[in-house]
Amino acid sequence: MEPAPPTRLAGIEQAVYECVTAYKYVDANCLARLLSRDSAEVEAAFLRFDADRSGAIERGELQRALARLGLPSSDDYVDDVFSQYDTDGSGAIDLREFKGYVAKKERAMWQAFRGLDVDASGAITSAELEGAVPADQQGDDLEAQAKEQGMAYVKLDGDIGIMGNGAGLVMSTLDVVDQAGGKAANFFDAGGGADAESMGKGIAFVLADPSVKVMLINIFGGITRCDDVANGVLGAMEMLGDVDQKIVVRLDGNAAEEGRRILEEANNPNIIPATQMIEAAEKAVAILQEG
Repeated sequence: MEPAPPTRLAGIEQAVYECVTAYKYVDANCLARLLSRDSAEVEAAFLRFDADRSGAIERGELQRALARLGLPSSDDYVDDVFSQYDTDGSGAIDLREFKGYVAKKERAMWQAFRGLDVDASGAITSAELEGAVPADQQGDDLEAQAKEQGMAYVKLDGDIGIMGNGAGLVMSTLDVVDQAGGKAANFFDAGGGADAESMGKGIAFVLADPSVKVMLINIFGGITRCDDVANGVLGAMEMLGDVDQKIVVRLDGNAAEEGRRILEEANNPNIIPATQMIEAAEKAVAILQEG
């Protein structure tokens, strides 16, 4: 029997990534275990947005919360959210409407799962995953090379190269690029302890893909220091010499100010700084559109 859809706000990409990491395939029960939570967790998520504890999320609260998370927070984006989920027209999103948003997202997750589970076995096998992607878009050679070098890399079919530190941050970056009107060329997780050397190596690898027209690096400094990331970016550019692609770099967290200072003082026209995730995605898309 198919497990009941869970009641937790989450992305199918992250759940599938965790299932594959743990079990090498995606099982419906695995997905349910990862996502299932009681309603208290949804209510706790609601309270993180409802800053004044009024019982409803107002426009300003939503916009500020999204900005803190580095997610899209423009007036147009917030208007779109309210047009879909402020069902009673009150000008705020209450808990019932928030739960409706959660339910809608989770229905989409299960629809995506069933679409990939071709034989309805309750598991997505590697053959089914491969069959969902055209042969000329699978990036087998690049993925094989990445595996040999110990890199967490998956080839996608877009033209914006992506690098981040941590699977969750990379997944969020893919989503934001899509929301900004772009398409990611890859998933690349540089890891939680990425240093200048590994960053430089990863950048060189992503830019070597001929489908990549611009690159977006999204780093939140924790174990990884943003000044090390900045030096890795500059080292990669020096190693590569003349490159056509521009690199949008968003740094936040540990040593972010120092990292941004290093990049600004380098004055490299191919390096474009950004402070917010959505800003970085929009800049990358704009560079593509400018040709």
